[in-house]
Amino acid sequence: MMATVMIYSCQDNFEEASNEQGIADAQGAVSRSGSLRSNVRNGRLYFETEDQLKGHYESLSRLIGESKGDEEAIFEEAEVGYRSLRTHLTKEEVTEIYDDGSTEFAEEYILVDLRSSMLNEYAEVQVGETVYVYYTEDMVFQIPANDELSIENFRAIKKRNGNEIPVEILNNGIGLVSNSAGLSWHTAQEEIIDSDKTSGTSSYSVYTYSLPLSFNNVNCSIFDKKLDFFLQRTEIEYENGVAKPPKFKAIKADFTIDYKDGNTDSFSSKYYVSVTHTFAMMGTFKPEVTVTFSDPDALIFNGSATATYSDIIVASACNQTNQSYNPWVYSNNKAMESKIWFKNDFFGTHAGARTISYKRKSNGNHVRERAYVYAEINATFRNNNCQALTNKRNTKDCNNCKDKTSRVNSILNYDRKDISNGDIFSEHEIRNDGVIIKRTYVLNPC
Repeated sequence: MMATVMIYSCQDNFEEASNEQGIADAQGAVSRSGSLRSNVRNGRLYFETEDQLKGHYESLSRLIGESKGDEEAIFEEAEVGYRSLRTHLTKEEVTEIYDDGSTEFAEEYILVDLRSSMLNEYAEVQVGETVYVYYTEDMVFQIPANDELSIENFRAIKKRNGNEIPVEILNNGIGLVSNSAGLSWHTAQEEIIDSDKTSGTSSYSVYTYSLPLSFNNVNCSIFDKKLDFFLQRTEIEYENGVAKPPKFKAIKADFTIDYKDGNTDSFSSKYYVSVTHTFAMMGTFKPEVTVTFSDPDALIFNGSATATYSDIIVASACNQTNQSYNPWVYSNNKAMESKIWFKNDFFGTHAGARTISYKRKSNGNHVRERAYVYAEINATFRNNNCQALTNKRNTKDCNNCKDKTSRVNSILNYDRKDISNGDIFSEHEIRNDGVIIKRTYVLNPC
C-alpha cells in the first residue's frame, strides 16, 4: 500500500495534440471475437479509459483460453501496429525480468505472454493522457504522455526485479502508481526568478515536496512489516504563464519514524528508506514519519513535513508470493492432471485452476484424451493488512474436451494482493469410459 504525501508539484508543457495525431487503428483479433479492437498511439497500446483496458485484457485472456494451440496467431492479430514486449524479448529474458523464476509455470499458463503482449517493447501502455510503465511486478510508474523527455529517460533505465525504487527513477519525471495510505502536505513556492517587465513576460519555478509512504507484509509473519518512504521534489517552471512539464528529483533528507508501539528509528542523509520493523504487540498502528531537509536549489529552502500511515493492522499472517501446485491422479488407464495457482503480475492478481484428461497408451506413455472435464477455482484476495477484499469463484466444464481452465482476476489493482491459508482452492473432475476421478486442492502459503 502506498501513501502519497504531496507538497505541490507540476511541470507540464501542455500542448494538446489532436486525438488523431499518432494514432493507428489496429484491428487486433476482430475476426475472432468481434470485439477485440486495439488503438495504437506513438508505438504503444492506447485506451481512453481503464475500463477499456480491462475489457481488452479480458477479451484477449478469453481468446487465449479458448484457443486450441493457436495462441501465436491470436497474439499476432492483437499486436498489429506496435512491437510488443512479448516479441521483443526471448522467453528467458521475460522470465528473468518479470517472472518468479518458474519457466514451466510461465509457459504453461501463458501469463508472461498475455501481459507482455499488451505492453510495448519498453513495457508501456497508455490510458488517456497517462503512460504506465511496468518496472517490476511490484512497481507501476505513470508519466504524462506529453512528457517525452521523461519517457525517453525511463526507457534508458534497465528493468529489473526488486522492491526498492532506484534513485535514477526518482530523479526522472516519473510518479509511482499506488493506493494512498496517508496524506500530509508541505508546500514551498519560490519567488519570481526572472521577470521581463517591459514585455510583460515572466519566468519562475514552483517547488513542491512529496513524502510517499508504503508498507508491505513480510510474508507469513504476523509482527513484521516492511515500511518504505522517501522525499521527492517536483519543480514546475512557468514561462510566460505557461507551465512546463514537471521535473522530479529525490532529495537527501533526515527521517524519523515513530512506529506508535513505543519504538522509533532515525535515518540521516538518505534518499530512500526501507526498514523492516517487528511490532511489539498485536493491534492497529499509525506510524508517523517526519522529514527535515535543506534544498539549495530552492533558494536554500529549509523544510520539514510529517506524514502518517493509515492503519497498519498487526493481527494475522498472509503472503503475496506466487504459488502453484501440479498433482497427477491415476485410475485404471486414465489420468487427471490438475493445476492450481495464485499469481501477481503486471495487470493485477490472478488465481486459476486447470484440469487435463489423459489416457495411458500400451507403451506406458500418457496422451491427452477427450472426456467430461470440470475445473473450478475459488479465491479470496486480501490487502496488506491481511483483510479480505474480494471473494471470487469461476467454473468451466465441457462434455468432450481434453482440458478446461477457470480463472479469476483482480485487474489493474497496482497493489499486489495477499492470500492466507485456504484462500485459494479448486475442484477438478474428469469422467471417461466409466472412470471418474475427482479431487479438491488447497493452497496454504503459510
